[in-house]
Amino acid sequence: MTHTVAPRETSLKRPSGIPLSVLIAVECRKLVDTRAGAALLLSIILISAIATVVWLWVGGAEAASWASMVDSASFGWSLLLPLVGIVAATSEWSQRTGLVMFVIEPRRTRMVMAKIVAVMAFGIALYVSTFAIAAGLNAIVGFSTEAGADWSVDPAVALGLLGGTMIYAIMGVAFGLLFLSTPVAIVAYLLLPMVATFANGIPAVMHVAGWVDLTSAVLPLYIGELDAISAAKLLTAVLLWVVVPLIGGLLRIHRKEVV
Repeated sequence: MTHTVAPRETSLKRPSGIPLSVLIAVECRKLVDTRAGAALLLSIILISAIATVVWLWVGGAEAASWASMVDSASFGWSLLLPLVGIVAATSEWSQRTGLVMFVIEPRRTRMVMAKIVAVMAFGIALYVSTFAIAAGLNAIVGFSTEAGADWSVDPAVALGLLGGTMIYAIMGVAFGLLFLSTPVAIVAYLLLPMVATFANGIPAVMHVAGWVDLTSAVLPLYIGELDAISAAKLLTAVLLWVVVPLIGGLLRIHRKEVV
């Protein structure tokens, strides 16, 4: 009499993959240890320093305050932070390292999440550093003037600067994912919103362009005067310039072959 042996059931656990925290740490390191990242970081430092020196030279020490120094010092990184996001999003495709990266971590959405978080963390670090450095400069200026240092900062303005920083940081990543080419994404980021800004100055289309011009829509957020109408315009502009490119970029990288 023969007996059949039932096949042994085996439970194969699906590999958990690389933790998201590790991916974020890798993306943060890539922002500063590549030639492009180091060049952008150096440019941010130089432009911010020059803007602060020019502000002190033009306005004078008597007109300086903590808030004004933060505003002048943040000019450099608020202008170049989206470019950091573009470089972060296009690095695997422009440097042809995507095959290695997507073999190690095939879930591309997690890679995008890591890039967004890394660029946002980079922006927050610049934001905090700006306030700290401006505080030191304001203290030095305060000792050199009879009036002393002006430490007044509007919390709404400080939060608005942080919010605008996050918007432009994610916008840079979104444009990089949408075009997957560093020079093309940079040109598109610089030119396309400029068209909406130009249209916002034409009376015939001003009532429509005001809802899609991100530059003017984010201004009330920066100055701490965001009301219901300006909040609706900001939301519309963010949907157009941040959310839509981000969704388009996600769809594109999921369909694009890695070579």
